[in-house]
Amino acid sequence: MDFANTEIATTNQVWMYKEALTTISLIASLAMIVPLASLLYRIPFFKSSKRDPIIIKEKRSRKRLIVYLVVFAISASFAALTYLPSSKLTLTLFADASSSVPTWFFPQRMTNAVMVWAVFSGLFSAMMFILSHLIFMKNKNDAINEGIGFKEEMKRWGINIPFKDVLKTLLLGLIVACTYFLILMFVYGLFHVDYRFIFVMAARRVNFKVILQALMYVPLFFIFYFSNSIRVNGSQMHGKLSEGWKMFIASLMNITGLAIILLIQYVVFASTGTIAFTELADGTTQWLYINILFTLLPVMFLMPLFNRWFYKLSGNSYLGPVVITIIFIVMALSNSVAYIPN
Repeated sequence: MDFANTEIATTNQVWMYKEALTTISLIASLAMIVPLASLLYRIPFFKSSKRDPIIIKEKRSRKRLIVYLVVFAISASFAALTYLPSSKLTLTLFADASSSVPTWFFPQRMTNAVMVWAVFSGLFSAMMFILSHLIFMKNKNDAINEGIGFKEEMKRWGINIPFKDVLKTLLLGLIVACTYFLILMFVYGLFHVDYRFIFVMAARRVNFKVILQALMYVPLFFIFYFSNSIRVNGSQMHGKLSEGWKMFIASLMNITGLAIILLIQYVVFASTGTIAFTELADGTTQWLYINILFTLLPVMFLMPLFNRWFYKLSGNSYLGPVVITIIFIVMALSNSVAYIPN
């Protein structure tokens, strides 16, 4: 065997098989989490917190459809317009991490940018959602909301449940997320592989430093994931289209705002040879934050799907955000640079 020979024939490549198999393992691992939650709901302690999901199939009125589309357009525009300003804001909010100075205060520079945007976008989208529903709540001619109050409306969103059931849901979600990573650790220990799809998404081994960071990041990212859950289950699943089509449309709507930024970046690049968003005079590397979208958009596409699946399983809009916030954010933290002290 000639170890000095650095040339490997194209017929002797195995990396593509590894990539294909780790991608299959990633898909299989994500496909596991809803059935795992379903299994836990067989335990009487958790079963008592389960509710029947409210499925609304009435067709939207013309006026309601117009408001729905206007709210979507405003929310998507807000998402697109605030993404890069949010990244710039981190230079002030998280000065140490933004300057690569070791710190335990939100130490991930790139994750901080997404987090600030997610908080703003989640709160704004939730506000628009609630305001649009308040407009129609007292409309007696509206088939969807005829004769119901705000408390009943919240029940239809899947958030008006007893506090003890919220706690049980939180516990169940924590068990599902922890089980996901425990199985990953077991698989890695046996085969020295994890779950990943090229550079887009990867579930890696969890260490103590990642857990400490998760305690900081997960609660704030939860705002965004929870906002999506109540919008998906409280509004986007209305109408007579099949469930599959409605979920697909909800996923597309969830990525539209940020996808526009990515589209602008590379349409300009294809036309001029130079990307649209480069580097600002103050040192803000806009292009680097744009590149994050390659990993962020797939997660955002999956988000409405999991939020809907968990809602139909549990009857509430809490379980989905609890599970997928932990799993996806721990993935992000494990794959990003953290400027933490040794």
